[in-house]
Amino acid sequence: MAGPLHTSGWIWDNMRAALRARLELVRSGLCVVYTPHLDAYTATLELTDEAVWMRHCLDAVRLSDAVYRLPGKSRGSDEETNLADRLEIPVFRDAETLMLWLQTVGEGSDG
Repeated sequence: MAGPLHTSGWIWDNMRAALRARLELVRSGLCVVYTPHLDAYTATLELTDEAVWMRHCLDAVRLSDAVYRLPGKSRGSDEETNLADRLEIPVFRDAETLMLWLQTVGEGSDG
């Protein structure tokens, strides 16, 4: 998942939007969701350079089958979706299209 955290809007509204989107996907049972917004809690334990977190998020994109881009301005999310595009990882901007894709991918799996 990629979406604004502190670049635009209020951080807690952005967290809430990301966690609601995460909950919808988790409830679907169609995928495992990495939500970088949850890393904000870890970052409160020790101030860590933002570049460390960005590198972590980009590593997660490299391991992903798809990226769900939430609305809003975000330099980090733009980096994540640009990387996904370069790696030909699908980027979805709405839950409905993502869910349809997940169902299609799931139909083709053995598990």
